[in-house]
Amino acid sequence: MTASDIDWPASPLDAADAAFAALTCDPAPMTLDLDTFDPGTGLPGDVMTLPALRDWLLAHPRAFSARDEVWREVIRRARLDGPAWVIAAVGMAMPALRRYASHLSTGYGGDPNDIGAEVLTGFLAAARAATSAADKSSEATSPGRSPTSAATISTGTSQGRRTRRRWAMKPSSQSSSVRV
Repeated sequence: MTASDIDWPASPLDAADAAFAALTCDPAPMTLDLDTFDPGTGLPGDVMTLPALRDWLLAHPRAFSARDEVWREVIRRARLDGPAWVIAAVGMAMPALRRYASHLSTGYGGDPNDIGAEVLTGFLAAARAATSAADKSSEATSPGRSPTSAATISTGTSQGRRTRRRWAMKPSSQSSSVRV
């Protein structure tokens, strides 16, 4: 699969998910060598594709140190290895991004894709801030100081909440009446 083979969806989250799928499929899927991580994290050994790793992390919700180590490495690679790893970070966070966007879209009268776009924008801004902080200080990449997936996703959710509040504050077109 190549990027030109993809019929790009209109939804920002769907488009990011399609890009992640394109980057992680055969013949050369993006992977992480889990043997390079601390054995105490509980991560399985060997090289694992990013979708398989994401599935493993979802199946082990209490593997906090494993999740933090994986996230630290994904953010480090996004900083050092370029745009493909930025898409990889989005793809790894996609289940949570979709969950939050869906939750925020419930009862939202605007286009739900606007909420998804804001959640994605906020996530990318937080990831960029995390990589900028790591560039400024080597301490930012040490254990306990690195941004977690939860903190980065939370920033994205805040963007979605702001969009929802702006919509709720708009005067309703139904409340204004036109007299003839």
